[in-house]
Amino acid sequence: MKLYSYSSESLTFVEAKWTLAKFATGGILLGTIILLGFMELNQSVGNTLESRSSNAISAENDILRQQLNQISPRVSKLEIQLEQLRDRASGLHKLLQRRNNARDTVISFTNATVGPKLQSLMAAAKCPRP
Repeated sequence: MKLYSYSSESLTFVEAKWTLAKFATGGILLGTIILLGFMELNQSVGNTLESRSSNAISAENDILRQQLNQISPRVSKLEIQLEQLRDRASGLHKLLQRRNNARDTVISFTNATVGPKLQSLMAAAKCPRP
């Protein structure tokens, strides 16, 4: 694309060689200024919003700390109760094991005669006694 301008000195149309470059440079410069202006505006508005959100986060953090301080004693009580339940369960388990061991011992004593008989004793049992 070529641009022409009228020259009053030569009374003819002359090609404007640097006009297109000047328009392009001006457009780039204007676009950069507008873009930087929007970025600065966004940053100033963003800081306002950011400060509001940081205040909200700080307030929420305080609330969470208060709740944590309320929950901590409850958790420690539950841990103590859990330890007591573990001790009781361990004691009951030991008692059950002793009971099973005692039952197994009694069964093994009572079933001792039920086991296999020796052949020599069987022959002696068949012999008539005088």
